[in-house]
Amino acid sequence: MYSIFFYTNKIIISETNVNCPNYFDISNIREELERIKKIKNSTFCIPCNNENQTFEKFTDFFVKINAAGGLVVNSNDTNKLLLIKRNNIWDLPKGKVEPNEPIEKTAIREVKEECGINNLEIKELITTTLHIYDTYGQWTIKKTFWYKMLSTDIKLFPQQEEGISEAVWVDCKTALSLKNNMYPLIYDIVKDYCNK
Repeated sequence: MYSIFFYTNKIIISETNVNCPNYFDISNIREELERIKKIKNSTFCIPCNNENQTFEKFTDFFVKINAAGGLVVNSNDTNKLLLIKRNNIWDLPKGKVEPNEPIEKTAIREVKEECGINNLEIKELITTTLHIYDTYGQWTIKKTFWYKMLSTDIKLFPQQEEGISEAVWVDCKTALSLKNNMYPLIYDIVKDYCNK
């Protein structure tokens, strides 16, 4: 099964019978994206006989990019996570992979740039996510590699030129309370960590 996030919505490509209230017509991707862009907090399914083939057909429509980021945990208090506020929405630091740049190096570079943080230690890859977005008529699908990281740094410096107004350490309870002002993709990553 593939789960692809689109703003607050999710598109699922699955061979199995998923309980889904809405369907996505893969033969009219552009029209379907324009249609569901106006809808919030819904799931749309693309039923199929072969998930990989259907995913390839679906993603052929998009420009593809890779990105990497981090779920940064405070080394001194593992109940504290680093969150950023980008364009008034709570997020995790991440960014695009540069040509010939290793994914792990991207993750560290982006967290450092967006939060002004050092002393980062990558622990492990925790998940990969897919999301799609429209930039001035160019539809893009981004695959992001998310790493758990540790840092002892206390002071954070948000990268304001990237639209980041805040970079803060918050405990899990506070992070989970921000659900309504966080993309579902980001909330799922935070929730998975906090519920372990």
